[in-house]
Amino acid sequence: MSTSLKASSRRVDCHVRRINGYSNTILLFLTSGGSGAKKDTVIVKTAPDYRLDNERKILKRFHGRPGIRQLIDEVISPPALILRHFDDNLLQASNKKKLGRRGIKFVARRILEALQVLHEEGYVHTDVKPDNIFVNYGTGSDRFMEVELGDYGDVYHIDPNVNQEEDGHIIGATIFRSPEAMMNLR
Repeated sequence: MSTSLKASSRRVDCHVRRINGYSNTILLFLTSGGSGAKKDTVIVKTAPDYRLDNERKILKRFHGRPGIRQLIDEVISPPALILRHFDDNLLQASNKKKLGRRGIKFVARRILEALQVLHEEGYVHTDVKPDNIFVNYGTGSDRFMEVELGDYGDVYHIDPNVNQEEDGHIIGATIFRSPEAMMNLR
């Protein structure tokens, strides 16, 4: 499907394709005018307003920081984020081919760097899981060229004045929770 999209900074023509059953993610092939126009592939992400607002705020705050997926632009109406496109996510990549020791170390280092950036400013990413880790494939013996952590809709700022044990805490995706967290055991 071909359409025109008004982002906050410019109007672009695009071809739209849904991605692998993700209902809130659309792959766009953007064209910025003319017959010899430059084409880019980006992701347009929609989500409930509170999650989209939180993700936008986090991505702007940590723009350009290592391991953090980059916000390219935003759509005003209906609200959406335009994000950098990656070849795959870690879940799909590891289902296609088992990760070797070198690949595991590379991914772990990049994700730990991203988490350190967040933690240094008091933020916690509550949904770290393989399908929120995005990869670009490398060449030769380097399986991945780039790795970034995404999905910042549930990132939470820890207030040092709040006792988390008394007031509870936010926990990420159910499938990755420990049994004691699911049962709310202390």
